[in-house]
Amino acid sequence: MMRVYAGAGVILNGPILIFNYDPYYHIRRIVFTVHNFPRVLWFDSYLDYPQGMELTWPPFFDQLAAALALIVGAESQRGIEMATALLPPLLGAATVLVVYVMVREVQDERAGALAALLTAISPYFLLYTSFGESDHHSLEALLMSGVVALQAVALSRKRPGWFIAAGALMALIAYTWLGAAIYFGIILLYAVVQIALDLRAGRSSREFLRSMLLALGTALVLMLPFSNQAWMWPSFASLLTYAGVLLFTYALSLALRGRAPWYALPLSLAALAAGSFLLAVLLDRQMGVLGGAHRLALSTLEYLFVGQMVGRIAEAQPLIGYISLASFLGATLLLFILGVLAMLRAMAQRGASRGQILFLMWMVSTLILTLGQARFLYLLSVSTAVMTAVLFCAAARGLRSRMGRPAPAVAVSLILLALLVVPQALLAISAPELQPPIAGDWYDSLVWLKANTPRTSFYDDPAMRPEYGIMSWWDFGNWILYVSERPVVANNFQTGVMDADRFFLSNSEADASAVMDARMARYVITDWELIYKKFPALANWLEIDPDDYIGYQSTDYFTKVVIKDPMKNTTLAQLHLYDCIGMGRYRLIYESGTYLGEEPPSSRVKIFEYLPGAVIEGTTSSTEPVEAFLAMESNQGRAFYYYNYGVPVDGWYQIQVPYSTQARYDTRATGSYQVISNGRVQKINVSEEDVLKGNSVILHF
Repeated sequence: MMRVYAGAGVILNGPILIFNYDPYYHIRRIVFTVHNFPRVLWFDSYLDYPQGMELTWPPFFDQLAAALALIVGAESQRGIEMATALLPPLLGAATVLVVYVMVREVQDERAGALAALLTAISPYFLLYTSFGESDHHSLEALLMSGVVALQAVALSRKRPGWFIAAGALMALIAYTWLGAAIYFGIILLYAVVQIALDLRAGRSSREFLRSMLLALGTALVLMLPFSNQAWMWPSFASLLTYAGVLLFTYALSLALRGRAPWYALPLSLAALAAGSFLLAVLLDRQMGVLGGAHRLALSTLEYLFVGQMVGRIAEAQPLIGYISLASFLGATLLLFILGVLAMLRAMAQRGASRGQILFLMWMVSTLILTLGQARFLYLLSVSTAVMTAVLFCAAARGLRSRMGRPAPAVAVSLILLALLVVPQALLAISAPELQPPIAGDWYDSLVWLKANTPRTSFYDDPAMRPEYGIMSWWDFGNWILYVSERPVVANNFQTGVMDADRFFLSNSEADASAVMDARMARYVITDWELIYKKFPALANWLEIDPDDYIGYQSTDYFTKVVIKDPMKNTTLAQLHLYDCIGMGRYRLIYESGTYLGEEPPSSRVKIFEYLPGAVIEGTTSSTEPVEAFLAMESNQGRAFYYYNYGVPVDGWYQIQVPYSTQARYDTRATGSYQVISNGRVQKINVSEEDVLKGNSVILHF
């Protein structure tokens, strides 16, 4: 119920507004799958318009949501949206139960119960599993917690069925996320460490190896039917490689047993890995499989820690840039580290089971992953809750042993528990105040776009190319596609992003129009944040210095963004700030109701139409530019002027204009064009047909 309550902001006056960006494409696939179950979209002509895009999102989350919709009888789009919005809370609740089982297995009943409680109220985990947070992250957290829990149980009870179940969940992870190899690598790392520890203790790893291979083999068998698919092959190939590495590690441990100290095993493996990697780097493509493995490993490390998406995608930023000990996140990370230290101390004193080693390595791995990319916070939020519970239980035991009398120890423990639970509970209670980013101006704009632009074909079965596309920054592509049901040039998979960037940062209308023509785009959507908040990301993609375009002035109360001349000359600024002044083929047709910024203030969201434009032309005796003015009023009632000019050549001038003097949209002219040459003013009307067909309108001076 808490997770449903936390997502109350999703439902606003009827429509269900899902949180964030990627979930909107999940819902698109889910709606398709509901009507074509169990099929999912593998090609979408509405992405990367006009060529379309092959999809590599594994299908399990979308199929699971579609199955839930079918089970509850949801067939309408709203019903499917409601079922999809409900899935993350269900997955979050299941994760809480899995956390209880996992911690109970490696600690005790009390620690398990407290870990489950803290996970349930964790503000960050709540964000990822609340009603309307319809992304696969919640499923990842459940499945990986399940793998660790099942492995921990299996390692202590030594029953094959538990390892088989763990392997099945590993396969489901591969059916859920393309990067499953990262999680499989953590399991491999644990297995290697465990074999090294067994060698140190003089224990045989034979049964352990069999058990781990049973889990890996189960996963491989379940992945095999789709192993040749682009969305499955990286996970399958990685897991197959990891199984080989595990066998080699065991063979090496047998060879070293009694002949070398135990630490020769990890040192030998590290030396072999480094040597193989270096050899593959030197020979690269001549190394065949080894070269491919090197490139896969290198791309994985780059993706996690120094990838090209750093500075371009918010969730790809390193978490370390957000950490402050004075913040809630900083405090929870401190408790996490203290919990790890407390568990290490207990393991050193009482010995460590294999399940505890796996558990602790997974906990630490989630921290390392999240330090590399903030996207993994949905995993770390569970780990911080778990390790905080471990720390509290260790502290409570220490209090009981030192105080002797149970009553004071219990009182102090309850106070500490309240300090842990109450702040998180208060943050969780405030969660419904959050509104989806699309709410308000963006949603209203996209509803308008759908109702006031020509409908495009093949939306429900996007195998064929539709008629035209929408140019926007990639952040908003999935919103446009789903809400407006229009094809997009760029979307949240970073398809089309370079052309979108070249369009917005172009310095001439001709260059911008060349991109629009190549992409067969007819409309442009801009956002105030592209200039005032997101511009460094736009500059990053084209590897230009954002300081050349915008500056910052700090006052006692706020920081002001200063628009520099290079920014003013960009197509982005010409459209969003200056309403197409001086442009002949772009016109403002809609703006949202929220005005922001200054010099000049502008609407949050604006929509423009790209069209041939009419040409006002004729004779003039002047050699000076001939100017055209048109008084306009936006759909919000804001008055503005359109202006353009043409330089006469041999007594003949031409001025390309995008606005008609007829009222096609609520953004419209309030009079006729006033054309000025040599001090003489003439009025002329331009029809909608003229601007749509590129007609000439003759006006002689």
